[in-house]
Amino acid sequence: MKNVVIGISIYKQPFDWIVMAVKSVINQSYRRWQLKIRVDGKDGLSKKQINALQTFIEGEKRAKLIVGEERLGCFGSYRQIFDLCEADYLAQLDADDMLAPDALLRSVEVLEKNQQTPFTYSLSALINEQSDIIGYDKRALAKECENIDLLMFRTFHLRVIRNILYQQCGGYNADFMYAGDYDLSLKLAEYGTPVLIKEPLYLYRVHTGSSSQRNKVETHREGVVAVRSAIQRRRVNSGTLVIHSPQTQTVSLLEKFNGPIIITGMHRSGTSILSHLLQKCIGIDLGKNLLPADTDNIDGYHEDCLAIALHSEWFEHSLTTSDPGWTDWGFNGAKIIGSLGDRTWDSTAKDYISIRESQLSEIWWGWKDPRSSMVMPYWHLLLGGKCLFVCIYRAPWDVSDSLQRLKQDRFRKEPLLALEIWKEYNNRIIEYCRACPEHACLIASSSIVQDPDLLSTVLDERWGLKEQLHQKDELRSLIRNDKLVTLRLDDPLPYLYKILYPDIFALWQQLNELADVNCTEKIDTSHWQANLIEISPSIVLSIIITTYNPSNLLLEAIASVLREGVNSIYSYEIIIVDDGSTLQSSLDLINKLDGLCGIRVLRQRNQGLACARNNGITGSQGRFILPLDDDNKVLAPYMRQAITLLSDNKTIDMVYGDRNDFGAAAGIFCPGLVSTVADITRFNRIDACAVFRRTLWEESGGYDPASSPLEDWDLWLNALGQGKNFHYLHDKCFEYRVREGSMLRKHLLDYDEHSIVIDYLRNKHNLPLGRLDGR
Repeated sequence: MKNVVIGISIYKQPFDWIVMAVKSVINQSYRRWQLKIRVDGKDGLSKKQINALQTFIEGEKRAKLIVGEERLGCFGSYRQIFDLCEADYLAQLDADDMLAPDALLRSVEVLEKNQQTPFTYSLSALINEQSDIIGYDKRALAKECENIDLLMFRTFHLRVIRNILYQQCGGYNADFMYAGDYDLSLKLAEYGTPVLIKEPLYLYRVHTGSSSQRNKVETHREGVVAVRSAIQRRRVNSGTLVIHSPQTQTVSLLEKFNGPIIITGMHRSGTSILSHLLQKCIGIDLGKNLLPADTDNIDGYHEDCLAIALHSEWFEHSLTTSDPGWTDWGFNGAKIIGSLGDRTWDSTAKDYISIRESQLSEIWWGWKDPRSSMVMPYWHLLLGGKCLFVCIYRAPWDVSDSLQRLKQDRFRKEPLLALEIWKEYNNRIIEYCRACPEHACLIASSSIVQDPDLLSTVLDERWGLKEQLHQKDELRSLIRNDKLVTLRLDDPLPYLYKILYPDIFALWQQLNELADVNCTEKIDTSHWQANLIEISPSIVLSIIITTYNPSNLLLEAIASVLREGVNSIYSYEIIIVDDGSTLQSSLDLINKLDGLCGIRVLRQRNQGLACARNNGITGSQGRFILPLDDDNKVLAPYMRQAITLLSDNKTIDMVYGDRNDFGAAAGIFCPGLVSTVADITRFNRIDACAVFRRTLWEESGGYDPASSPLEDWDLWLNALGQGKNFHYLHDKCFEYRVREGSMLRKHLLDYDEHSIVIDYLRNKHNLPLGRLDGR
């Protein structure tokens, strides 16, 4: 009769389960067995438990207890147990599992009958913590197909293997922490076909403390390493590509191809940087006719003009250009491009693929176009699954800000359009990543900018794309400090989005949960909830934000105040004055803001900016006032500096500083020192975003509605005429959003209206004031 050695490796499993495992071996109907039990390291069991286990097996000469001096891990422990073993057959029994009474008998019978098989495996029953059977593991019954063992660990338990083949294949690989048994099964299967015993000979315990349950993703990753090693051994590596998804723990085998790798993501999310990094990492060819660099992207887009033209033609032909939205990006208010595309596209799509393939040799090729996000399933089906997508995502508040800074004015006129398109693009990415998880790699732009080497790591791990030889600083050198500027998650703006745009914030969180390289920073809302709700009884500074039909840009203005104010030693308040908004989305936003972070909302019928500011100041408590437009942002430490100057020097009535323009135009405007009326007679050099004493506003008569939209100029002229002192900070104090459709720009384009206001101010102040339109 043949001998069987059963190995048990112990590391902190419950003692009663260990005893049950040992007892299930002792009670085997097949008696030609030896049991070797190894405690994996000095802390694998307590001394008391070791003594109790030794006592339990004392009368059984076929059982031996080994207390290991060092921790080898599960499969290192099994390797030592079976090292130089002279038995005919070997079997692994985990310390929290059990064998059925006839497990060894049935396995030896099958091995004796099937001399060419390297091992047998069986069905296994699932038991709970109380050892009750709760079901059966169905992996062993998976439908037969080519390379089934490479797609899943089907030969799970019980395995009884021929010792001679175990020794020949090198046994357990001690480098595997979680998938050593899968690796061993793949190696043994190369000697012959394993035989399934369709009986539940193994009782597998399902519990939250088990290594396989706690480390599913790590087990899957190691399994992929085992599969790739098996493919190399079986000499099919040159024709097979192993792709997998840690999220779903699934593996696919594809006939090897060299493209396309399609780089995509929402516009202004980092696709250009991602493309540049991919060129350096794997030498990908992105096309011969790339979109040239411009002021919006001085490092270049790395974007194939043929791919752009293809998507743009499809989208514009399918969508009505008169509808709101952005047709060229596959999105408008009436209709959105379907993710499966249109069969009429096939001819031009195949022509494009043919052109690109004919230009290449064996290197990887692909293209980058954010528009691809909208039609990922179309390309997948057209290419028969022979494609890979590298998708990048960026936080909505960062994308919105970036789009505001483009030469294109659409997003400054319709700020919410950016969020709508962001939602659509990233919803499409999530849908594809869930439907075809092995084919898509999802990366957070913020993480890849911080550590670009993560890209090489994840591409190799996911798809086996070996990186080219490069120094770590080579990838880092591709990323300038001003590229993809990202707000930290402890900033108030993400918190405001979470509260006021919960659907958008939830979508961003889904991206993080699904990503291969996610945003590792965690958002902490408790800071803002705890520290900003309380309103001090002695307000020093009142920030007056006037608004009319606001959008998400209002949140940027508020966040800029909270950002500096939270660490200020001075108490402050934020007052929003709604000048009769009419849009429902704006009204909803304003209502949600009322009371949030200590914000107060004052509502009035539409009376214009001057009245709104006057009403806001009247309803405020602060000794000092800071008017802030709802689309501008203060910069630290402006508020702190101004308050200090005004508090320490009673002769200063107002503090102002340099203006950082962005949007339709960019640059720094330095107004210089203004000390007399003559300094601002030709034009108004001081923006409304100045910090002044309440007494300046009171004694100057407040903002004059008749001077709108030049009420700031009027107020400064009044104050200077009364001998008020202004202090100039030669530093960037606030950001001014230059918008094509702003109230001032519209005013200056109306010659007659501007003439009326200028004449009014000239007469009021008896000064030769210059026209601001240059006429």
